[in-house]
Amino acid sequence: MDPLDGTVARLTGKASRSGAFFDCTMDRYAEFFVFFGFLVYFRSGWIFYIVMLALMGSLMVSCVKARGKSLSQREVWGLMQRPERLILLMTGTILNTPFSNFLFSDGDSCSVKRTLVILAVLTNLTAIQRLIAEGKELF
Repeated sequence: MDPLDGTVARLTGKASRSGAFFDCTMDRYAEFFVFFGFLVYFRSGWIFYIVMLALMGSLMVSCVKARGKSLSQREVWGLMQRPERLILLMTGTILNTPFSNFLFSDGDSCSVKRTLVILAVLTNLTAIQRLIAEGKELF
């Protein structure tokens, strides 16, 4: 429901700058805690570093967007915005249920690991894409 709260606030006439600021801040905290959970769960092994890259890319996508928008007043989009990241994480987690052993027989947490690898790559590519687009706008 989180991606809808801003839309609901705008439609009901209750949108405010302070609400948008608070919502954005809480979104970053929520995202951090999701990745923190993955970091704790995958604390040993190679996937720990993939989670760190996914966390870094996810936060950088938001950071580059916010700072770029404040400097150029232009909205820059990209492949892995927050709703796309949430949908991908939810899909990977759902596919990792105990029933997934019937579909995938190649190991524990396989769909979550694959999802985190995809997130690590695509979020960082999106951040770089936004950085280049904003760089063109500002320079």
